[in-house]
Amino acid sequence: MWLLKIKQMQDLGTKLNPITKVRLFQEIKKIVFTRLDKNSISPERSNKILAYLKKHIVAINTPKEAKKFYMNIGTDFSELLPIKTKFEIEEKEKMHRVLVVILDAVLEKYDFEFATRIMEEVEAIEEKKGRTIEDLAREIPEEFNAAVAQVQNEK
Repeated sequence: MWLLKIKQMQDLGTKLNPITKVRLFQEIKKIVFTRLDKNSISPERSNKILAYLKKHIVAINTPKEAKKFYMNIGTDFSELLPIKTKFEIEEKEKMHRVLVVILDAVLEKYDFEFATRIMEEVEAIEEKKGRTIEDLAREIPEEFNAAVAQVQNEK
């Protein structure tokens, strides 16, 4: 059951923070050239990373494939671990934003009791012992879908 919840969270995270192969390439290239400028990697190592990137990035066609790529790139190239961290932080911030938008919608309906429960559950989620965001999606689907759409449209 918890594997299903993890998969659902990953799908929502990809939906909220779709990473394209162009952005992925730009971010990796930025790290490589910054490290090269600071002499923290050799030109040979940077060539190896960029060659690997060019070879494999063309196969990426969806944000889901891009996520799979950046989640694993650090195992081959430890220099690129910041990519995974950066995109995970972006995804977490957008998930948090969805919860804030949902909370705003509930408060607009003057349902303070439910808003309090959501806030308590958000704290519990952060402590890893509460319900997941998918539980809220099932309980208040209209507000949840509106919140996801709003966060997706924010830049």
